[in-house]
Amino acid sequence: MAEQDRIIARFEEARSRDVRPDEAIAGLGASLASVYRWQRARNPSKGMPTATFAQELSIDTAIARLCDERNDDRHTFLDALFKFIAWLRWPTTPGDHPAAMMVCAVSYLSAGRSARTLDELPPDDLALALRHVSIDTLKRICSDDLFAMPSFELWELDDQPYTKLDYLAQITHFLLAYRPPSADPRDAASLFKAYAAMNGGLFRYKWSVSRRTFSTFWRESAASAPFHYVERVHPSLEFSLDPSKNDFAENIDEAYSRRGELRRHLARCLAAIELLQSKLDRRSLEAIRFPRFPSSLSAEAIEPPELPEITDTIRAEFRKWRN
Repeated sequence: MAEQDRIIARFEEARSRDVRPDEAIAGLGASLASVYRWQRARNPSKGMPTATFAQELSIDTAIARLCDERNDDRHTFLDALFKFIAWLRWPTTPGDHPAAMMVCAVSYLSAGRSARTLDELPPDDLALALRHVSIDTLKRICSDDLFAMPSFELWELDDQPYTKLDYLAQITHFLLAYRPPSADPRDAASLFKAYAAMNGGLFRYKWSVSRRTFSTFWRESAASAPFHYVERVHPSLEFSLDPSKNDFAENIDEAYSRRGELRRHLARCLAAIELLQSKLDRRSLEAIRFPRFPSSLSAEAIEPPELPEITDTIRAEFRKWRN
């Protein structure tokens, strides 16, 4: 954290002298995206455009719309879907969501269409664009704040076909599937055991991090963890989407056309949340704010796959981290 503060201070000092962002970041040992992300973590509203009326919805409201069998309004459905996609990436920084939703809307509308300007869009598509593009957003795109926009790009960890979202899903898989050797509460599933299992190479791919980094990552991402687990282990539709990819619009249209399957997916996510809540102790759950689901949606039971064999080395670490 101290190193991040040093880089931010030097970057902001250079910017105060009207040095361009790409020049201000040179030699600081970090990317522009990282510096802007660190700034937002300290001041979530910094550099982020304000929400349009269509973007002023909570994740609870978005999920309720996606679950509503009576909702056949395309615009409000897409608003909710874009919110859900943004929340999955940044569950604890809602200030990032309006810009992320705008990126989703523009990418969706530009796919496979010949329109070059807004007035060339069909009326229904233009209406959707105007729900998500504001003058404030356009102003920032035309300034240095462009670089403060959230990036959906997922980086592979240690040159493996494996990202932080896969890592998050595997933490959840461990917590849901772990079978304690006894009824002793100290043998129950815990975040300490999950950390030992992940660092010990329980799964095929591995991301070696410190316990502090693990705890920070889990705290920032835990609310969305059951959703990433279900998407990867009990798959149907895709939601960990990158709007810059060629298949983004196709995945959005598939979710809209398969709304029944989307509701089933969310029902499985609800089951994963309930199972995770039954596994972790109260102290571990206090910091997690899972979305609230509508009472009309019932959980659809899931059966977590068996874990890979837990080695003696990992079990020895478990004994060190007994609750």
